[in-house]
Amino acid sequence: MRLLFTVPDFWPHVRRGSERLVHDLATVMAGRGHEVLVVTRTPESRGSVVRDGAYTVHYHPAREGLQQRAGLRPLETFGLTAMAAALRHDADLYHAFYLSDAWGVALATAVRRRPFVLSVHGQPGRDHWTRWQHRTHRMFLYAIPRARGIGVLSQASARRMRDDYGFLPTVVTPGIFAEDFALERSDGEARTIVCSAAVDDVRKRIDLLLDAFELVARDEPDVQLLLVGPGDPATVQRRCSLMPPGVARRVAHRTVATAELPEIYAGCTVGALCSEREAFGLVLAEYLAAGMPVVGTDDGGIPEVVTADTGALFAPGDAAACAAALRRALQLASRPDVVAGCRARARDFDWSVRAADYERFYLAALR
Repeated sequence: MRLLFTVPDFWPHVRRGSERLVHDLATVMAGRGHEVLVVTRTPESRGSVVRDGAYTVHYHPAREGLQQRAGLRPLETFGLTAMAAALRHDADLYHAFYLSDAWGVALATAVRRRPFVLSVHGQPGRDHWTRWQHRTHRMFLYAIPRARGIGVLSQASARRMRDDYGFLPTVVTPGIFAEDFALERSDGEARTIVCSAAVDDVRKRIDLLLDAFELVARDEPDVQLLLVGPGDPATVQRRCSLMPPGVARRVAHRTVATAELPEIYAGCTVGALCSEREAFGLVLAEYLAAGMPVVGTDDGGIPEVVTADTGALFAPGDAAACAAALRRALQLASRPDVVAGCRARARDFDWSVRAADYERFYLAALR
C-alpha cells in the first residue's frame, strides 16, 4: 500500500506526542511493507527530501509571504502545501493529521479520485475551534463528510466527537515500542517521580504537579521530582522559589533527548502526567513499559490507560488529590509484582499489537 501522510510539524524540528506518533507509525507501516511518504514543514528557508529509515520525508519551507498577504495562520497555509503535495504524489491512500491539511488533501483527492482519512489527535472541542480558530474549523468541517475514515485516539475522544459533531469516529489506539523501555531497573536510595511533559505548556499542569509534590515531600523525605520535558525552566524556577529550600532542592529540571528517556525512566519510581483534556497520554504507556506505576488525571483518555493495579487517578486541577495519587503510586511501586504488572499492561499498547488496527482502518477506507 502506498501511503502519503501530511503533518504540519515533524521530527527533528518538533518531537511532541503527535509528531512522535506519526514518526513511529510511518516507521511501523514501512516495516510492514508499505511505501510511506511524509509531507511536512521545515523552519529552514529551503525544502529537502530525507530518507528516514524505511520511509521518506519531504520538508517544505513555511510560506510566510503567502501567510502575510492572505492573512492566514501558519497551520492554515500548510493546508495549501498538503493540497499541492497530494496532487503531485500518487498514493493509494492519503492520511491527514491536522484539520487544515485535511482540507487540502480533501480538495486534492477529489481531483485524483482517491480516498483519504483524517486523524484528530487532540481532544476535539467544537467550542474551542469556533471561538479561537474559526477558519481552521471551517476547513475541518469541509473535510469531515469527504473523508473515508476519521480516527481518534481514545473512547473519550470518540464520545466528544459524537457530542460535538453527531457521529462516532473510529478509535485507533496509538502504539509504543515497549521493548525499548524494558531496561533493567536501577532504583537508588531516593524515590523519584518523573514527568516528561513540556514544563511551559499550561495544559500539562506542571504547576499543579509542583504543588502536589510539595505536599508529598513534607512527609516523604526520600522523594524527589525530575522534570525532563522541554520548555522554559523559568516556569519551574519561579514555583520552586516559593517552596521550603529543603523541598526545592529535590526538584530538578533538564531537557533530554528522546533516546535518553528509557535509561532515565529505568532509574525512576513513578511516572506522572497531570494534563487536562488529554486525548490519550502516550507517555503513560511508556512509563508503564519501564516498569513504573503512573499517576494521571481522571480526564480524557488517561483512564483508558491507567488501571488500579498500575497507577492512580485524580480529579483535574486538585493538587491535594494529585498528592494523594502520588502517594498511592509510590506505595504501589514497593510491591514486588509491580514491574511485571506495569510492563504487561504496556504490552497492550505495543506496536506489535496496534499496527494491525491502523491497517484495518486503512483497508476499510479503501473498500
